[in-house]
Amino acid sequence: MASLQDQLLKSGAINKGKAQRIQKQKQKQRKQKNAAGDDQDSKAQVAAAQAEKKARDQALNRQREEESRVKAQQAEINQWVATQRIQAPGERSYQFVHQQRVKKLYVSESAAKDLSLGNLAIVLDAVGEYAIVKPQLADRIAAIDPEQVVLNLQPDKAKPPAVDNGEDDPYADYQVPDDLMW
Repeated sequence: MASLQDQLLKSGAINKGKAQRIQKQKQKQRKQKNAAGDDQDSKAQVAAAQAEKKARDQALNRQREEESRVKAQQAEINQWVATQRIQAPGERSYQFVHQQRVKKLYVSESAAKDLSLGNLAIVLDAVGEYAIVKPQLADRIAAIDPEQVVLNLQPDKAKPPAVDNGEDDPYADYQVPDDLMW
């Protein structure tokens, strides 16, 4: 069975040039349909790629903002420690535990007593050295970065537990000297 175009050519209703033009137009229409289908696919791919890039950019921006926030907080902590550091050099060694190691800091007698009672605290400064500060500042630092606070005894925690002077205490008759040094 011959196509309609072939039948029209045989009957003489159309000439050969017109048949070729009609065939070229049909080919163009098919190509445009294919291109439109491909174009829609490529538009979808481009839109998906743009959405993925936007998500990556947003995640990167969030990460950069977090890093800048942490840097600003560290700078603020370093400034607090630098301005409110208590200078208490002395010959008495005060020993404390930091990172599962016993550390030694030479301080004055009054500073050692205040550290023991919880009236002073020890924090790390910008260069990793120990600094003596007020416990209120240590609490503010701990709220931002708890790892920088090395020693912050609370006054109620630093006090020894209350001794029950009941009848069961076998050492009730013995007095502990005030000047006892361990």
